[in-house]
Amino acid sequence: MPEIKPASNINTLYVVEDDPIQRDLFVSINTNQSYSIESFDHGVGFLDSITTDNFGVILLDIELPDISGLQVLEELSKRDIKMPTIVLSSHANFEVCREAFRNGAVDFLTKDIDPVLMKHVILMHMKNEIFRRNMWLRNATTKRLLQSLTDREREVLGYLLSGYSSKKVAQELGISPRTAEVHRGNIMRKFDVKSFNQIFQLLSNIKLEIGSSVKFEDVNAVSADIS
Repeated sequence: MPEIKPASNINTLYVVEDDPIQRDLFVSINTNQSYSIESFDHGVGFLDSITTDNFGVILLDIELPDISGLQVLEELSKRDIKMPTIVLSSHANFEVCREAFRNGAVDFLTKDIDPVLMKHVILMHMKNEIFRRNMWLRNATTKRLLQSLTDREREVLGYLLSGYSSKKVAQELGISPRTAEVHRGNIMRKFDVKSFNQIFQLLSNIKLEIGSSVKFEDVNAVSADIS
């Protein structure tokens, strides 16, 4: 099955810290890892550089000079950017921590954390991000394949996934059984699969509800929803 590729082939650690000494320290701690590193000294520049196509982990100072770390988190949420964000603070603050988690942070660390522990936390979240990245690739590819189908093929696909035989599909659509079989073959060829169970699984992964109520409109709607 042909694959969609993300904007970058390597997951990235995004370090957002205005203090140059701290920023260099965090970069140094994470050098020579299995991910690349990009650093920023303010939140706006960071936000301007990323899209939903980026993958990695964000190491975010909560006390930035231009916009706060909490505002960065709010903007990430508005833009549906799902990279796990680890919030950094000079001291533990319960209220700030609570607000950070409320706005989508996955972890909260103080800046004096042991470097070994910091790397452990980042690697843990990077591993989760790799899984999300792989799912994104698979789902984006599946959606592109759905878009490659003709309107009639998507119509046939909806009925086949609902459990209809090719003969029954032909009756529903007013076409010959032979034509229905040709459409079925074309669909399987485009998806590069050997059985319709494989297509069922691919569509289940992108949260399309497959069942007796599935019709052309459902399959067509998902094919148009490229994210």
